[in-house]
Amino acid sequence: MRARWMIGSILGVVLGACASTRPSVRVLGVSEVEPRQATRALVVFVEVVNPGEREIQLSKLEYRLRAEPWFATHGRVDLARPIAPGSSAIVEIPVAVRTPDALGTAVASASGGVPFRLEGELFTVDDRVERAWTVAAAGAFAREAAAPSARVVVPAE
Repeated sequence: MRARWMIGSILGVVLGACASTRPSVRVLGVSEVEPRQATRALVVFVEVVNPGEREIQLSKLEYRLRAEPWFATHGRVDLARPIAPGSSAIVEIPVAVRTPDALGTAVASASGGVPFRLEGELFTVDDRVERAWTVAAAGAFAREAAAPSARVVVPAE
């Protein structure tokens, strides 16, 4: 009986040490890159939060991201960033805009903002073990009535 208890205790400690808390993601906003060029591009800012008690290392983010009519894209961002427990890191996702006038048209016509959806896999390394986490975030980029200069548009809550 005592041997079973010891084996169960050891197994619990080992599994607890291997367990990791799921990182969370949230889209902070979007900013136009070089707004005066003929081809329009955006950078979407994604916050990755480490709610765990140990440091994790971000290794990559494979994503599908859409904000109609601005863009619908997928790709991968390779990373090498540590995140301390309870801290976060910002990941930048560059995206090309479908048409040069899509930004102004969508912002002018969307009363509640431009809806977006981010889905993908976030890869982290924790104690030399790589883990893949399914992540998702959705919301709407708020309308922005600023001059045609670089701007950050914060998602509507």
